[in-house]
Formats: sequence, structure tokens, C-alpha cells
Amino acid sequence: MREVDVLGIQIKDYPLKEALRKSTTFFGNGTMDIILYVSAEVFVESGGNREKRDFLRAADLIIFGETEVLKAAGENTKERREEIKNQVFLLDFIKRVCRAKMPVLLISDSAKDLEDMEEYLQGIRENLVIADKFVYESGVTKPEALVNDINASAAEVVVSNLPFSASSAFLSEYGIMMNKDVWLAMLSSATPWKQKAHKNSFLERLFYQRVFKRRVQKYNTIIEESKENEEEDSGDVIGKSDE
Repeated sequence: MREVDVLGIQIKDYPLKEALRKSTTFFGNGTMDIILYVSAEVFVESGGNREKRDFLRAADLIIFGETEVLKAAGENTKERREEIKNQVFLLDFIKRVCRAKMPVLLISDSAKDLEDMEEYLQGIRENLVIADKFVYESGVTKPEALVNDINASAAEVVVSNLPFSASSAFLSEYGIMMNKDVWLAMLSSATPWKQKAHKNSFLERLFYQRVFKRRVQKYNTIIEESKENEEEDSGDVIGKSDE
């Protein structure tokens, strides 16, 4: 594990095997742990929003869903890039959930996306048990009602695909009230099933990646200039002390 800085947000980055081992420690530990599958879109939307940035920092495990985020975090090995492109964490995590015989609950903001998500996840493991499926529309669905439905479900693991704003707001306020083992939040609009089912997802992802890249370049330039100024100031102090 290493601490990394992505646009001023300090997060913990775990290699694949370590991340998978950590995820299984969440099974049956008495609290609901949150895994965030993040993308360039998530960091762009976080921007100057303190609540969203705090939500990212507080996550129990963060998985990079796009290679652009990996590069911004200071790593760009071929092995890690391939793991991200092939969704290796998601595939292995679902397999481990199946081996543990843990029912899953799916949440999205549309019935169509729920169908696509279910088809994709059961394509990973046909014996994946989907206990319940709920549609959550921010501003329409009452969050307290959803919490009650989730707690009443026999599912032990939640997999959601909601907009980042909805996910961060809901989990920040109500996460502590739920009785599940793990909540895996797929925060990108370009999740595997959407990439497969929606042509527009590619253009949306490309837009966020370009904005993210520009912001990373600007942020890194500011950091480098700050370091150079500190070194110059330090040199001046040393020089004066030698006089």
C-alpha cells in the first residue's frame, strides 16, 4: 500500500492482490465497509467540493477504474494498466462473493441500468445470487425508505451504480445506518456494462479524461513550482547563515 496524491486528495492505493485480500476482510466483520471504484469523472466532479473530497478520503478501499487515474497517482506499469482495462478487481471480487455464498443487492438510477448490471455481473458468475434490485433517483426516491428496504433485504453485499453526487450524499449520511457487509460503489458513468450497452459512454468518458488530464497537469505544475520556491527560500536562509 502507498499513499498517493490525486489533485490534492490523499488516498491509499493498494496493489491488486492486497486490495482483494483487504476486500475479503470486510466479509462478516460487523460493519459496512465501502469500496469505491473511481474514475477521472469522480476527481473532476470533486473539484473544490469539500464533502465529496472527504467522502473519497473516508472510503475503506479505493479501486482505480481508469488508467488515467493510475498515471496521475504516479504509477503507470503495464501490469497495473492491464488489470484496470480488464476489470480484474471487479471480476475477482464477484467470484469471491459467490464462493462465500453472499447474496447481492443491486442499486442504480434506472431500471434499464439495473438490467444491464445484472446481466454483466451474472456473466462473471452464473451462480451469483441477486437478492434484490432497487432504483434510486436522487430527489425522487426517499432515502430513508431506501435504507429500510436495504436493511430488510437478505443481501449481504451491495453493488451500486449511481452518479457520484448521489452516492457521496447518500452514503455519507446513511451509510452508518445499514446492516450490510460491503457496499461496492461503481462511481463512473462509463462502467463495464454501460460501455457495452451505450455508445455515448465513450464520448462522456473521453470528455472527463481530457478535463482530468488538464487539471492534473496544472496541479502538478503548481506543486513543482512550490517545491522550487521552497528550495530557493531554504537556500537563501542557508546562505545568510553562512555570512
